[in-house]
Amino acid sequence: MLPPKARRALDPCQRPSKRVWCVRHGQAEHNVLMDQGRSQEGRNLPDPHLSSDGIRQARSIVEESPIFRSALCSRPNECAELVVSSPCWRALQTAREACNAARALGVKVPRILAHPDLQECGEYPCDTGQPLSVLQPEFPEVDFSLLAPCANDWFIKPGVKSGGIPLLLKRCENFTDWLASRPEARVVVVAHSTLFAFMLEVDFANCEVIEVGHLWAPRAAAPEAVEGPEPWRRRWRIEQAADRVVPFYSSKGTRITMHGSPPLSGTLKTCYEVRGERSAKATAQRAGMEFPLWMSMGVA
Repeated sequence: MLPPKARRALDPCQRPSKRVWCVRHGQAEHNVLMDQGRSQEGRNLPDPHLSSDGIRQARSIVEESPIFRSALCSRPNECAELVVSSPCWRALQTAREACNAARALGVKVPRILAHPDLQECGEYPCDTGQPLSVLQPEFPEVDFSLLAPCANDWFIKPGVKSGGIPLLLKRCENFTDWLASRPEARVVVVAHSTLFAFMLEVDFANCEVIEVGHLWAPRAAAPEAVEGPEPWRRRWRIEQAADRVVPFYSSKGTRITMHGSPPLSGTLKTCYEVRGERSAKATAQRAGMEFPLWMSMGVA
């Protein structure tokens, strides 16, 4: 395996064109039910709102996450210029509460733009959004212009278990291309754990923030420069995570970062600690991630 510096030297996409801060939504009502072992009830909860703890997480993220604070509270030429959110209720709530908390500190926050490609991946009620006519009155500060062409059906999609993985990967590719085309150099993205698992191959806890470099390459790049089944994945690179970071590369050349001790976070960390390595591997595979051989690897 090539060391990270050597890999970056060979990678034509090595130079970040944007700073992107990825944020998973705060704890939502269905997360609470699932944590209590009431998974079926959680899945059947329509477009759930944040729980009381989730609201607290979103409101305190500016103070508790140095990475997120750097996104919204840096000098004008260093802070985020746009917040892009999933149109699902819990993500919009998280974006709004976090921005309001920053605004209360005297920070001029960027606008929030809802993007349908960031919605969660399942087809359960908890992963299904609502028509634009329901969302707009509740979130007047959000720009829903990207939902206008599909106002009443933007949330209809096949789930992962129904063979919708190719469409999901296409969504990730489309969002990557869309972000590359945006004029903003610094963007906050608020979305969901399964979506981030497919897009970045990283597992997120609620309100976890990871800074990534969005690596843009022209579509005319040489085939050998973007080899692999999902070449768009090579246009993302982990820059900062909240805890001790263990970076490594998957067999596809994608840089993956897991953190904590063991070096896992979110659902995978809990799964490993409670059920062991085999269960964690199975969870990762179901989510479309490549589980690392981290037991034999050191910090790069």
